[in-house]
Amino acid sequence: MADCLLAKLNVLQLTRPHFENYPFLLTLMSKQHDLLIPPLPATLVNIQNELSKSDYNLKYIADQISSDIALSASLLKTVNSPFFALREKILSIPQAITLLGVTKVVHLVTAESLKTTLKLPPGLGHFWERARTVAAMQASVAKHLCLNPDSSYLMGLFHDAAVPILATEYPNYYLTLRGMHKATQEICTAEYAQFNVCHSALSSLMARSWYMPKPLVEAIQYHHKHDIFALGLPKPVLNILTVHLICDFLYDSYSGEVDLHYPLIEGQVREYLNLSDDEHYQIVVDLALDRITTDV
Repeated sequence: MADCLLAKLNVLQLTRPHFENYPFLLTLMSKQHDLLIPPLPATLVNIQNELSKSDYNLKYIADQISSDIALSASLLKTVNSPFFALREKILSIPQAITLLGVTKVVHLVTAESLKTTLKLPPGLGHFWERARTVAAMQASVAKHLCLNPDSSYLMGLFHDAAVPILATEYPNYYLTLRGMHKATQEICTAEYAQFNVCHSALSSLMARSWYMPKPLVEAIQYHHKHDIFALGLPKPVLNILTVHLICDFLYDSYSGEVDLHYPLIEGQVREYLNLSDDEHYQIVVDLALDRITTDV
C-alpha cells in the first residue's frame, strides 16, 4: 500500500470549492474518509498547470512527458497501434503532439498514468485488458457517430477506476459483489448494501480529482442508472453514456457476462443515437466487436 502513492480523501489538495458543482462528491467525501484514492501524478500536475496558462508552452509539455521514460514509451506504443492507423510511425513525443494535438496526447498520458498508478489486487488480473478494450470500442463507435472519441476513450478507462480501490479495501469485494449482481441485484444497489459506497460515485470522484472534463465526470457518476433520460442530463453527458452502455453490454455479452442494465433501456439508447434502424445498429455493433479482436 505504501508504494501506491495513495492519498486519503480528506487530505487531498482539493477543497470544497473544487466540488461546488458536484454535491454528490461532497457527500461521498464526508462518508468515506478511510477510502484511499491515487493523487494526480506529478507529471500530469505539471502539465495541467502549464495548460492553465493562456500562452502554454508545447515544448515544456513534451519535455515533461519525455522525462518519464516508461510513460513516453507506453504512449508511443499506444499511438503507433493499429487503433490509430496513422500513415507514419510516431517516433517522439513532440511529433505526437504535432500530429495528434496536445489535447489528445494529454488524454492519452492521463490514460497511461491511470494504468500505472492503480495497483491491481489479486483477482483483477484482466482489469486493464477489459478497460482498454472497452475504451477502444467506445472511441470507434463515437467516431463513427460523429461524437467525441477522446471522451469516450477516457470513459472506457475511468468508469470502473474505483473497482481496484474497493477490492483492495474490501478483500471480499469482487467475488461477493459480482455474485450478488449476476444473481439478483443491480450492482450499485449491491455495493451500497454491502459497503455503503458505489464504485461509480468513487470513480467519478477520482476523475474529478484528476481534472477530467465535467461531462466525463458526470457520465461516470450515472453509468449504472436506469433513468438517465429522465434526469435532464446535458447532451455531452448523454453522448458519452449511451456509447458506453452499448459497448459495455457488447463486451460483457462477448465474454459471457450478465448485464442487467442495458436491456432495460436499449430502445431509448438506440433512439437517442438514431440507431433505431436495425441495419445501421448492426454496423455499429460489428464495428465495436471488431475492436475486441484488434490489438490496441
